[in-house]
Amino acid sequence: ADAEAAARGGLGVLLPARITGVRELTSLRSIDEGIPTPAAPFPVAACERLPGAEEVLGAYRAPAGLGRCILVPFDASLRPVSDWGGLERRWSEWLDLRRPSMWGLPYRRMADRDEAMRAWWEARKRAREERDREREGFVTAASSGRRHLLGWFFALLAGFALAAGPLEWFGLRRLGRQPWTWATFPLLVALACAGGWMFGVRSLPRGPEVTVLGVLDVWPEGARETSILSVTAPANLRCDLHLGARDARLWSCEPGEPEDPGKRVPPTLFSGGPSPSAREVELKAWRPRLMILTADLPPSAFRLEATEGELRFHAPGPLRGARWMTGGEPIPLGDLRPGEPVPRGPSGPGLPFPSGSFQAGAAAFLAAFEAGVPEGGHRLVVPTPEHPVLAGWLETSPSAPSIAGRPPVRALLFVRIHPRGPR
Repeated sequence: ADAEAAARGGLGVLLPARITGVRELTSLRSIDEGIPTPAAPFPVAACERLPGAEEVLGAYRAPAGLGRCILVPFDASLRPVSDWGGLERRWSEWLDLRRPSMWGLPYRRMADRDEAMRAWWEARKRAREERDREREGFVTAASSGRRHLLGWFFALLAGFALAAGPLEWFGLRRLGRQPWTWATFPLLVALACAGGWMFGVRSLPRGPEVTVLGVLDVWPEGARETSILSVTAPANLRCDLHLGARDARLWSCEPGEPEDPGKRVPPTLFSGGPSPSAREVELKAWRPRLMILTADLPPSAFRLEATEGELRFHAPGPLRGARWMTGGEPIPLGDLRPGEPVPRGPSGPGLPFPSGSFQAGAAAFLAAFEAGVPEGGHRLVVPTPEHPVLAGWLETSPSAPSIAGRPPVRALLFVRIHPRGPR
């Protein structure tokens, strides 16, 4: 969404950084290893990390459990944004990124601000607790291994202290050794215990980081979603991604094969046929890198129904911060509950996405992989009064398709409503 819609829809959490300037990049590898190289140098924002946000390989991990976010906007012509000053002014006007809550809400009362901050901190606490539960086995194993090795160290040290006198008299002096050499043995024991503990901790598996960005196409006969999953998997990790998918394609963000230097489309590593059953994608022995995955969800997962002149939105969870995008100014709709009627958007001339808007960035990001999507997979449309876009946050329920063993925490949806089916 544009800056105003981002402020109303809570998209400020995606930008836990403050733009401080511009720098030229000739390769996206300067930002994260494994991303394809563009054709020419382009400017990107130099960002200052805000307190509470972790910086990872030039990317930013949002604090509310949203995973990693690469800040590389594009305009509607698939060209990188160059007017960073204008974007900074718009974001500064609508999104007070220095505010601890990062929600960019127009607080009218101090109580509203305090309530939003409490909600944000609670969400952050829940996300941390969830991550802690996932890593509970890792922490427990590390702690028990450390206690185990320390116990052995002190036991051996105590045993050596009791035998130090006889060993020095009968061993070291008769061998012509200096008395201080008695400390060599406990030092070796300490180094062995420390090395074993460090190796045990580093060799324990770590879970992947998954960020979800979904684009939902709604047709009269059903709905399809193209989900973009940014997966950073450590080396030697076996990770099963469970998807309620009809068709799934998994790419690594790498350049083409050496024999085809001009090819920039990442090779297909996994391709699934049409099947309503869940799929398991195994990530094994890959270097840490950014992954892209697209999947079509079953039509029953999301749908829009037009009954008695009303439009009703059905989804696994509520659509937060919903708004109509008709090419002009966004129209806020509030939160839409599943089954509730959706207000109609106004009529008027349609305009393309504003340059540098969030929709334009998402459209450009998807268009880069358009060639690898089969006919009918998804289509990008410009919002008009006849083809509006319904955007918002979708908070899934436990019955939603799971990713990495659990439903995604949040997903950003662009819902495109088509009067006719795909041609």
